[in-house]
Amino acid sequence: MLRRAGFLAVSALMSALFFSATAMAQVQPRTGTHPLPSAAALGQHELPQPILLAANSGPAEADRIFLPGLSPAAIRPIHLGWNLQTVSNACKNEAVNKCTAQCADIGECIFGCEIAGIDSVDTCNSSCVGLGTPCLNSCLETVNAINANCSPLTVTTFKVLFGSTAYTVSTASPAILPWQVTGIQVTFSEPVVTGTINSLGGITATGFSGVGTNTLTWTFAPIAIANITVSLATSGINMLSDSNTYALDNGAVHSQALKILAADVNSDGVVNASDLVLVNSGTAQQYNILYDINGDGAVTAADVTAVKAKLNTKLPAAPPQ
Repeated sequence: MLRRAGFLAVSALMSALFFSATAMAQVQPRTGTHPLPSAAALGQHELPQPILLAANSGPAEADRIFLPGLSPAAIRPIHLGWNLQTVSNACKNEAVNKCTAQCADIGECIFGCEIAGIDSVDTCNSSCVGLGTPCLNSCLETVNAINANCSPLTVTTFKVLFGSTAYTVSTASPAILPWQVTGIQVTFSEPVVTGTINSLGGITATGFSGVGTNTLTWTFAPIAIANITVSLATSGINMLSDSNTYALDNGAVHSQALKILAADVNSDGVVNASDLVLVNSGTAQQYNILYDINGDGAVTAADVTAVKAKLNTKLPAAPPQ
């Protein structure tokens, strides 16, 4: 008896697989030399149960399931086996195993778990219509468990700190940040349980806080001029990880380019009279964070003075990679 959905991973050497006598589904391998039968052709045989047609040439060839209970009969794509084989992790496998153990019909459960591993609750509802309550329940239970517990740790916001102010760096940010940056604050999709002061690369931090929460903060000596790339550790002894021990972005490289030139409010790479005019006019306008050079929450004569102090400074070239 199969005990886990992962056992359905299909390889090029696989021959026909059949579930137990109580199962509702049958798996049949196919190759490029044997075209997938149409729903109409399968329907002519008046087959009473769903049939899973497993791809065996790799992930590029989608698996199919024939659903005779639907009107009209249909073949729908799924990712049987290959999905678990290529993107599974310990948390996901545990959820799938629990689903399999709790389902009386192993065939339905495996089908439901496979769907749950890759699709949303809405998709599960749609795909499981006509296959019975056990399939639907196992599908929903597993996808909920995966969504709740197995989502990768990701960055939701990346901020630079200056003065008493923070600014979220995004695709809409100016090309050059016009402040003297004193820290970096990163918010994550869930609490980070491992991380160190050295989990931030590219800058030598002098302070670090936030482990056990969703937000980590690194502080350092003020940086007024820089053209650097900072990184967050996704592996090694400084790896950022969640309560399931999964690394940030599942171990993929995570970096952020930062160009900093204090008082360069027009992002042209040099502090000159144009920046001075903009900041001076900003003292009589609605607050603009880009003109708040000292980060005190207001644009005042102090910011004008800060621009004057930085006149003729230029952004350095990026270091060689």
